[in-house]
Amino acid sequence: MRYSTVMHYSRVAISLLIVFAFLVFILAIQGCGCGGIEYSSGVQGEIAVKTLPSPDAPSKVLGIGAAMDEGKDVLIFRQTRKASSLPLNERNFFFISKVMESYRPDVKVIEIPNSVTYPQGDYYSVIMDHFPGNGYGVIKNEDGGFKLYTSAFGYSEKYDEMVVPVIESIEKVLGPCPFDKRRLILSNSKYPEYTKAMQEKKNIVFYCFANCCNSFPPAEQASLERKLKENFASAEGLVKIDHKAYTDPANELYSKCESIVSVYNSKTRQISPAFVSGSDTIANVRKFLAEN
Repeated sequence: MRYSTVMHYSRVAISLLIVFAFLVFILAIQGCGCGGIEYSSGVQGEIAVKTLPSPDAPSKVLGIGAAMDEGKDVLIFRQTRKASSLPLNERNFFFISKVMESYRPDVKVIEIPNSVTYPQGDYYSVIMDHFPGNGYGVIKNEDGGFKLYTSAFGYSEKYDEMVVPVIESIEKVLGPCPFDKRRLILSNSKYPEYTKAMQEKKNIVFYCFANCCNSFPPAEQASLERKLKENFASAEGLVKIDHKAYTDPANELYSKCESIVSVYNSKTRQISPAFVSGSDTIANVRKFLAEN
């Protein structure tokens, strides 16, 4: 084989390797869920209005038909969990569910799964023809007919960017929303370290590995946790957050700053991100603790 031919095939092989490495990188970002590819900017969709045909027979699915016969507004919502959803997004899904449920009992509220079995020709299929993949729909009896108001959810890890726009949107369709997040937040924390630190007006160092990217492996997590305990457990409040404890006051405070490690300074009453790529996390914690 000639030298030029060998070089040609070598260049082709190198090019293929570069393309393969790029694809692996893209897939890794998507699997991590923190690269900005999987989630929208958190913008709530515009409200769309469709006039529905009158049903030949009441729907037999999830009590929709009975509620329509009673003249009730019917609020249906669907929240699709993506495979790479970050754990904090689950918290927002929880709050959106509570927003919707707050309209009971005056409104028939239904959360539907991704797949629902229904009889062939059921009126449910007519509704779903206009229903967003992720979002809500409200069936209202207006002017002797039925109208469907729909809006798609925007995705964001931030409560103010995901849940608040949902509330503002649904209020345009159903009126004032009775939901009050403060009523859900427990007065007593499940974390004794948090309760003690708050009573003693101490600083608090929060950490949680549930929303780590694939680039921060378990061995490094264990190393960081050990360093946090060695440096701060005796002098400060040190709290490892369970991201599923949605309504705990510690989780509520931690969620205001999205970082693997966050510092709450009791003097400034500010919470700051200490885990920043390319910097010393322990040094960052010390800096935020020292602020006045």
